[in-house]
Amino acid sequence: MVSQQHGQTGEHDEQRHEDQSASGYVPSMTSLSDQREIHAPADQVWSLLVDVARWPTWTPSMREVTPLQPCPLAVGHRVRVVQPHIPEATYTVDRLEPGRIFSWNSSTLGVTTRAVHEVEPTADGCRVSLTLSWTGLPTPAVALIFGRTTRTFLRQEVEGLKELAERPRD
Repeated sequence: MVSQQHGQTGEHDEQRHEDQSASGYVPSMTSLSDQREIHAPADQVWSLLVDVARWPTWTPSMREVTPLQPCPLAVGHRVRVVQPHIPEATYTVDRLEPGRIFSWNSSTLGVTTRAVHEVEPTADGCRVSLTLSWTGLPTPAVALIFGRTTRTFLRQEVEGLKELAERPRD
């Protein structure tokens, strides 16, 4: 089953997938995403996006973001994330293409959370896409409990990044 929703303030997608293997195991995945056009150079937006320790200064969705290794981010680096209304998590960077995309994941209690942060250059600046997915057997319960909050957080994050990147410089 796949469903999509588009929000009023930006593009927002939600997808749910269920496939049954020959063993009877039913893997489950839910993905939420949001994106914005940002009228600022992609390299400037990328610099703001990978400066993860500063996220709490521009989005209310983050209380603390603490890199556990010295920056800049690199594959294998771990980052502790504290958010309101969501259990604390430590994410491990699993993909990094400088200037374009990074992703990280965290696993606990049978659910893996993966967040993808992408910057694509456009004629007028860039497009930022944030996608969060959950996989694992308890995913439907996690999506039910944290889905609304996560959608709100994704919106706050892309809007906060847009506002910061488009703010006039002194």
